[in-house]
Amino acid sequence: MESTVLFRDRQELQSADLNNAQDFARASLDHVVKDTIDGGKCYVGFTASKTAAAEVTLTAGRLYAGGQVFARDEDVVLDLFNALPLVTKKRVAIVAFGQTVDTDVQPRDFLIDAQLGTTEPQSVAMENHRRAELSVVAGTESPDPSYPPTDANVTVIAYVNLDTAGILSIEPWVPTQCPNLRLVANRVTALETWRGQISGQVDTLRTDLSALADRMQAYATKIEVVDLTEQLEELRRKVYEPGAYIYYGTDHFLDETGTDAAKPGYDAFLNEGVRFPTAGSATSTLALLNPNNTFVTVNNGFVLPKYGHGLRMNLAGYSGEVRMAQYSFETTEIRQLFRTRERRRYGATREVCSNATWWRQGTYDLAANIFTRNGETWEVTNGIPDVMPNGQRIPNGNVHWIRLRQFWIDTYQEPYWDRVTTTTTLNGQQVAQTFLGLGLGRGGSSVACGNAGADHANVSRGRTALRPRSRHNGRPLRRHDQHRQRRGAGHVLRLDGRRVLCRKSGRRFETAALLRPVRAVAAVD
Repeated sequence: MESTVLFRDRQELQSADLNNAQDFARASLDHVVKDTIDGGKCYVGFTASKTAAAEVTLTAGRLYAGGQVFARDEDVVLDLFNALPLVTKKRVAIVAFGQTVDTDVQPRDFLIDAQLGTTEPQSVAMENHRRAELSVVAGTESPDPSYPPTDANVTVIAYVNLDTAGILSIEPWVPTQCPNLRLVANRVTALETWRGQISGQVDTLRTDLSALADRMQAYATKIEVVDLTEQLEELRRKVYEPGAYIYYGTDHFLDETGTDAAKPGYDAFLNEGVRFPTAGSATSTLALLNPNNTFVTVNNGFVLPKYGHGLRMNLAGYSGEVRMAQYSFETTEIRQLFRTRERRRYGATREVCSNATWWRQGTYDLAANIFTRNGETWEVTNGIPDVMPNGQRIPNGNVHWIRLRQFWIDTYQEPYWDRVTTTTTLNGQQVAQTFLGLGLGRGGSSVACGNAGADHANVSRGRTALRPRSRHNGRPLRRHDQHRQRRGAGHVLRLDGRRVLCRKSGRRFETAALLRPVRAVAAVD
């Protein structure tokens, strides 16, 4: 125990001392259960069985809740008659919760006068029990009833399915059962035995895979082996050919050139190679070589690997009902529209010379690489022809034998639906504000007066520098003119925003420098 009560000889013994001895033992046991067994909620026992049409009997059991142990030593009978459904089915939950009760009420004498030894009898409870109480939580009636919601303070023991006649089935709730340490130990022992058997193989698996990968690098791949076999076969044919053989030509049977189709017994069709004639073709339904093959499944001519059915989504639970009249809705106007789609179909393929009459009877679109003749459309597939049908040579043409493939483009309209929208114009006003953020630049610029023929002022590095000039209005200045100019008789420049005003000539000049929005007057010194 975590705490104990100390007793001594000839020491007064009070009731609180005895109660503390019990409370300390109970608290220590609660800590052991919470720390080592289960700190949540679980139960042991409480086996439910049907003893009547609407009656369930549960055996003795214990409820563990946060380390505290609540027990029920006798069987409990629950009557479910009031929970029976009226029309369809219903699922109810049997739950357990713990509470502390005082029991075993007995008459005991209490000393009321210590000197005279007078006592008075009183009926008091002599035992305090942690009692497990059992109750029923009914669900909603439905043809496929769902599990009823339960409070977090209770522990589900079992679910009972009911119909109008009584109990249909009882489902013990395994997730809240308390696991037994002996069963857990047996499972751990089985896992350790299995791990001991395969641990050596698993630990060396990475080494084995690495060694296997190193060995596979020394082997040739399937593609390399096939390529080597084809080359050997070609060499074998050339080696064993008679020495008197002389190469004449090769016919790949792209067309009937070089083929005597009028020879008796000729029965073939040439189109990108030798093919069986149309008369010898037949269409039949595909079938398995072995109809009794157990590894495939055939459904209406559709073959699939053998498969089995499994549950992917279960919607058996019942959540609730909502009347259709309670759904909110809105009316949307829609209209039918049409969109155009194209389908391209390909047909025969042929090869013609750019000097052939057939090529010259059509029209060739160099940009789209399409050849048109008598309403037929052909696609050039092997490059750019060297000659147009009208005889004009193409500078970048690289194909003399032109390979064409016929195609058709089918255009049709497909209907679809779209909502009708209404465009609304909103009338209003926009309030905006601008501001001027100008400052004198550091780059500097020169301001010239048209009459002076020279600069009056230089705006440089944030200040206006003025300097006298020896010429004005295109004529030389005499000494006294220069003196008068230095006295202030020269042109006066006024900086006004981004313009410079010469007071004497009355002209304005633009300046590239950024000037602050202030007025400044400068005169030639």
